[in-house]
Amino acid sequence: MKYALATFHVSFNVLNMFLLIGLVSYLERLVTWMVPTRDRADEQYRLEYIDTDIPMPPEISLLEARREIIKFAKLCERMLDLTRDLLTVTDSTAREKLMARIARYEEITDRIEVEVGKYLGKTSTEVRNEEVSARIQGMLAIVGDLERVGDIFFQMSKAMERKLDERLWFTPEQRENLQQMMALLERAFGVMHRNLEVEREQVSLDEAVVVEEQINQLRDQLRKAHLRSIESGDYNIRSGLVYNDLFASCEKVGDHLINVSEALSGEV
Repeated sequence: MKYALATFHVSFNVLNMFLLIGLVSYLERLVTWMVPTRDRADEQYRLEYIDTDIPMPPEISLLEARREIIKFAKLCERMLDLTRDLLTVTDSTAREKLMARIARYEEITDRIEVEVGKYLGKTSTEVRNEEVSARIQGMLAIVGDLERVGDIFFQMSKAMERKLDERLWFTPEQRENLQQMMALLERAFGVMHRNLEVEREQVSLDEAVVVEEQINQLRDQLRKAHLRSIESGDYNIRSGLVYNDLFASCEKVGDHLINVSEALSGEV
């Protein structure tokens, strides 16, 4: 009797496994929908997909690291949104909250780079396959670029804080130009996110290059106009220097975003 009962339980569990294995992706979507991400709660640092206590085969480790990197990239884009809000906010309390959130995100990007880097470094010691090793190198390059993006947004927020402390103001045209540059960065983030979600053969490097060229062209246009305005005395030189720092910083973010797509395509 006890053997029959044990056989029944084992058979029942095995049958359930085969029935549910094809529904894993749908169950994952359902759980994600039922427990949505909360921006403020997610400002607490934690690795969501990587478990450093459980050893995994390198291939599984790379899948986990990739999911963590996708989350990392979304966090960096959130910093773009906060920095853009900082351009137009007028309430001092709201401004201070934005500054604090950007600083918090920057700290998180630093820690994610370290933790994911350590995880990938440990994984690489167990790899004997050249292709897998190349993918690890690409991921390490990506987390470095994303961490740098976080640094740049933080520095941009400090530049805007300095502008306010010195009672400097942008002209409507300057603000509009910076908004245009950030709109291009939003497009670049969109391309990068799509590339992070697909396999290497499907990475759209051409699209990433097009957006990067548009960012560079706008940077060049703004620089020329900026120099002409300073020469003609159209606006305050000190506010102009902050303005120049901001659009130049946006172009640097674009450089790091295309670096991510290039690493995903295997061009490291």
